[in-house]
Amino acid sequence: MTSELTARLREQAAETSFSGVVSVRKNGWSHCEAFGFRDRPNSAPNTPETRFGTASMTKGFTAVGIAKLVEQGALDFETPAKSVIGARLKNLHGDITVRHLLDHSSGIGDYLDEAEIDDIERFELAIPPHRLMSPLDYIPLIEAKPQKFEPGARFSYSNSGYAVLGIIIELVSGEPYQDFIDSRIFGPAGMARSGFFRSDGLPENTAIGYLGDGESWQTNLFKLPIRGAGDGGAFTTAADMERFWAALVRGELIGTDLVTRLLTPRLPGGQKGQWFGLGFWLNEDGSSAALIGGDAGVSCISLISRSDLTGYTVLSNSTSGAWPIVRLLDAQP
Repeated sequence: MTSELTARLREQAAETSFSGVVSVRKNGWSHCEAFGFRDRPNSAPNTPETRFGTASMTKGFTAVGIAKLVEQGALDFETPAKSVIGARLKNLHGDITVRHLLDHSSGIGDYLDEAEIDDIERFELAIPPHRLMSPLDYIPLIEAKPQKFEPGARFSYSNSGYAVLGIIIELVSGEPYQDFIDSRIFGPAGMARSGFFRSDGLPENTAIGYLGDGESWQTNLFKLPIRGAGDGGAFTTAADMERFWAALVRGELIGTDLVTRLLTPRLPGGQKGQWFGLGFWLNEDGSSAALIGGDAGVSCISLISRSDLTGYTVLSNSTSGAWPIVRLLDAQP
């Protein structure tokens, strides 16, 4: 079975010109393999240690960061967001709590509303990407979108909600959001190759994100914020994601009671069998958890079984390259 799955992965990667890394752990077997190029013009290949952009997978790191502040007594899940942010966000609904932001039930208007975007590769931010360096820089984007519904009424995925959580982490901790996640999550979890790198100054062995149709390619430099914040943009490796899951589930980042709070299904997530907790995608009984990301030049997922930490991570530096590989893995028994 293991050799058969390896062969299928390689066949699928060849058929779809997959560029990225696939790491699988199941039934006592593990396999990690890299495909394609991190730098296309220079034919620099991806390796198992290549760092990839994670887009919305970052939301899980933000959720754990919030839980860390709750554990320290600096915040509560029912704290009104307005009580922290004050007049900085003038149109922020006064009834929105930290929990509403975490489980996507805040109703806050989304500056990157995927339901309204036909082609993510053509979408352009209303603020030049080079001006989006810290969570507070997102305020004009957030204020430009009206409230969708009363807080707590229903689930509606919101990048703006997690951008606000990034602001909250920064204001409550007194540290830049990126430094807080580095020191409280990446460091303790042993994620030495992860970080919030500027897209115009990437470190060694980091994949450049590409847009294109397979014949012509452009980088995503002008499509995404120059540095990631609360709703997306961290860089990581497949091995670092394994370290993250292990540290989280074992209670090494936050207490196990808080881990349970984050990984308990709360609201249906819009697709059959898909639920959302606080920062994480879950199956209906909460036995598996996932972080999923997709943006211009980025597609990725990391999924684990909570009981034995088996699962897979697929990281790609193209807009949709990860999904055929994911479908193949999901079809395996």
